[in-house]
Amino acid sequence: RKVSVSSVSSMSMSSSTIKRKSMMMVDSSMALPAAPPAEPLTPKVVSLWYRPPELLLETESYTSAVDQWAAGCAIAELLLGRPLFPGKGEMDQLAKIIKVMGPPSIQDWPGLEDLPLFRDKHGSCELPFRIPVDVNGAGAGDPGGHSTSSRRHGQRNRGELLDIFTDLSAAGIELFAKLLEYDPSKRWCAERSKESEWFQEWPRPTEPAFMPKFE
Repeated sequence: RKVSVSSVSSMSMSSSTIKRKSMMMVDSSMALPAAPPAEPLTPKVVSLWYRPPELLLETESYTSAVDQWAAGCAIAELLLGRPLFPGKGEMDQLAKIIKVMGPPSIQDWPGLEDLPLFRDKHGSCELPFRIPVDVNGAGAGDPGGHSTSSRRHGQRNRGELLDIFTDLSAAGIELFAKLLEYDPSKRWCAERSKESEWFQEWPRPTEPAFMPKFE
């Protein structure tokens, strides 16, 4: 797999200076064809710290949205100087994601209840989150059908990101929130991410022709 993120900011390795880095990450050992086969796919792809929730919950069908999650984690690592979600195992990885992004909900992520690991282990102590929602009805104690976790998820994930990326503008926080959406279908694609206003803010990205070259 090859993930290309252009124009990442120059924030000289602190949280206000990464935008003059053009970044290309290559993991050819796990490369897949552009049009994957129809048969079930293995969820054991993407290095653990950059693996999205749908793979951690063992989906057998996924798209390039897994790379957008990984790109968000990699940009975050450049800004922070450390991994955003440094899990020690798959369940610990999921727990670290939830600590920052809040727990997922069936309302925010339709199809969550059908993912193999969620289906098999929901309600057990092995899964690091629990959703108090009847899949076929409203959330517990909420006649409108929205669980507490669903109502708070969008507010919480941006609040936690603000605490982590203290120097980022609202546009930067929005970019991370969209790359780190639980629902893969809602994640910003590469083209949409490149249109983020964050890349237009000062300091502006350096043109590739002016980047240093290493022989």
